[in-house]
Order: sequence, then structure tokens, then C-alpha cells
Amino acid sequence: MAWSKIIYFHVALQFILSVLQIAKGSQFPVSLSNNGPAIVGGSVTFTANMSDYSPGVLTQYYVTWTDKFHEEPVSIPAAANMSWNVTYHHADTITLRIMVIKKLGPFIPFATGINSTKFQIQDTIPGSLKMEQTGLSLPAGIVSTRNETNLTFTLHDPNGFFHDAQIDYVWTIVPPIGTLPTLPRISVNFTNPNITYTVDLTVIAILQAGSSPKIYDGSFGFNVRAKDPITKLNIMGSTWLRHGELLRLNVSCSGSPPFSYCWHFRTGDVNKSEEHCSNPITSTDCQFYIIRYFSDVGNYKAVTIINNDIDHNVQVTDINIFNVVRQSQLSVIVLPVVCSILVLGIIVFGISYYIQNRHRFTVEEADFDFQASDSLEYRTVSEILKDEFTEMLFGSRGSSERGSMSTSSDRYGDYSGRHN
Repeated sequence: MAWSKIIYFHVALQFILSVLQIAKGSQFPVSLSNNGPAIVGGSVTFTANMSDYSPGVLTQYYVTWTDKFHEEPVSIPAAANMSWNVTYHHADTITLRIMVIKKLGPFIPFATGINSTKFQIQDTIPGSLKMEQTGLSLPAGIVSTRNETNLTFTLHDPNGFFHDAQIDYVWTIVPPIGTLPTLPRISVNFTNPNITYTVDLTVIAILQAGSSPKIYDGSFGFNVRAKDPITKLNIMGSTWLRHGELLRLNVSCSGSPPFSYCWHFRTGDVNKSEEHCSNPITSTDCQFYIIRYFSDVGNYKAVTIINNDIDHNVQVTDINIFNVVRQSQLSVIVLPVVCSILVLGIIVFGISYYIQNRHRFTVEEADFDFQASDSLEYRTVSEILKDEFTEMLFGSRGSSERGSMSTSSDRYGDYSGRHN
């Protein structure tokens, strides 16, 4: 008797805790999903998972589901992971609901988890049509005139309803761009910029139902606008600047508008894949100027970013700011050097000339002309050298010879008149 009371007390406690947790929405949450849409007559698979499923001797679980075509709850075996198929024969948007019921011993069962999922049953072939360029999906129906465009239809048939069907694909593109194959995937080139193309695809599936075939179809399509990418990007201007000069760059490009652009400067390495515009300027014309003053000398990188609807372009330009070294004029340096060399040459030449001709200044001659004046004129060697140097420059010995002779006669006197 004591053990039975303990068991009932334990079960009652679990019940109370379960009710409190259910009120908070945290006990045994159940997830629910589907693989729709599906065509009329096809089936939809539902998958449910309970995150905390722990059955025991005194704990039992029951799972039921309902929708607008199954108003009475339908029971399925409870498990941590559950899946089941339902076939629908009417086109509609349907919501299926699931409920997990838990029972503790003899107590009244209660709901411990609820969820729902929505799906589509349609009378046309389910599927999707997408565009790709260079392996990337293109949103908003815009393509580049530079790259080939892949158009791909994907049939949505996870449960194999059309597994044995004969399927035909009919493509139509306006304006026409040539003959198109009857395949689920085609490659085309939209080469005319700023033209809107209309792409349509009709899918026809034929199924043998007994003695007569049953035909299903579906239509897919969208508009495509072709645009030119950014080309002929030019950045003109001097990138080697003296400190104090303004940077002036003229940026221009070609492509389909509108354009959005920005620029900024960096001093380190630039990773183009990480560059973007936080506050871009938008324009229909791809031409603008970059003007900047640099307060410090050094090397900078001008990062220019230009975008349009189908292209992203990053250009890095090296900027060099350098100091100007002041240099003296050439004449200030050359003229003193030339004059110094000239003077030195004159001095050397004069000394050489004196050494070669010094015997002329040491030989003295006597002139016995006693009629000459008794006054004597003494001339030093430097004065004689001066006269000789004058003779060398001007080619005249005139006064020098007379001075020399006079000096000689003055020194030795004129004895001819006194001899007798």
C-alpha cells in the first residue's frame, strides 16, 4: 500500500509539472514540415519530430492530425521522428495541424505539443524557373550583356508523381533571339542593353491512366532586362605630387545606368573583395572628380568603387606625396669654381714661365757710355718679372728693355768718356 501511494504521488507530481510547462509552451515541443506543393491527385509527405520523447511504463504518447479535408483527428503511431503521406484530390491551400497527447498512468490525457504547416495543392505542374550567369542566380530579372545566361526549369515532384510521364518543354523569348531547344535547360545571350525581354516556358506532361492518357501542363515565365556591365574605367590625373599640391583625379566609365559610387583612401594593403560603399552617390552619368589634400608626405591608395545593377568594380590607385628639396642655382656653384681654376692656372703658368726664363734676369751687361747720367735706378727681381709678364701678355718689350738697360748702365757706370 505504501509503494502504491509513492507511485501515485510521483505520477501526480509529473502531471502537475507537465501542466505548468505546457502553460509556458516549453514541454515537448514538436516540429512539423511538408514537401509540397503537389499536383491534384499527388501526395504530400509530412515530417514531425519531438525533441523530448521519453515513453515509459506509466507514460504514453498519442499523435493526431487534422486539416480541412480531414476534420476528424487522424491518429498515427507516436515516435520521436514521424512521417506520413496524404493524397489530395482538390486544388487548395491547406493547413495541417498536429497534436501530441501525453498520458501519465490513470490520469486523464492532456496535450503536450501542438504545431501546424501550410502547403499548396494545384492543378498545374509544380516547379520553378530560374536564371544564372557565371554560376550565380540573378534576382530581379536583370542580366549582363557580357555573359551567357542559363535558363533552367526544375520540376517539383519529390514523391515521383511524374516519374513515368512524357514531358515536353516549349520556350518562347520576345524579342526573338534564335531557335530554342525543347529542353529543361537552355543557354541564351541577351546582347541588347536596356531592352526588356519576355521569357515564357510551357511544360506539358502526359501520363497514361489506363487506356487513355492524362495531360498536365504548367506555365512559367518572367521579364528579363539586359544591361551593360561597367567597362572602360579610366582614372586620369597626376599621382606623384609635391607636398602641398592637390590631388585631382578624373574618373569615367561606360555601362548601363544608374551608377552608384564612392571613394576613400587607405595607407595599407587593400582587399578588393572587402571594399564597399557605405553611403554611395547615385548618378545616371559615370563621370566624377576626386579632389584631396594630403597633410603628410607618404604613400596612399585611392580606392574607387563603382556599381551598377549587374556589376561591381573596385579600382586601386597608388598616390605618392613627396617633399621638394631646395637646390642652389648652377651659376652660384660653377662660377666660383671656374674662376678659382683660372686664377690657379695663371699662377702656375707664371711660375713655370719664370723658372724657364730666369737666366735672363741674372745676366748683367756693362754699357761704357760715360755720357749717361750719373743717377742710378735700382729695379728688383719682382719688377723685372712684372715687365716680363707684361711682355708675355701684350707682346711688347718697350719700356722693359729700356728699364733693364738703364739699370745695367746705372749699376756699372759709363767709363767710355773717362778712359782717356
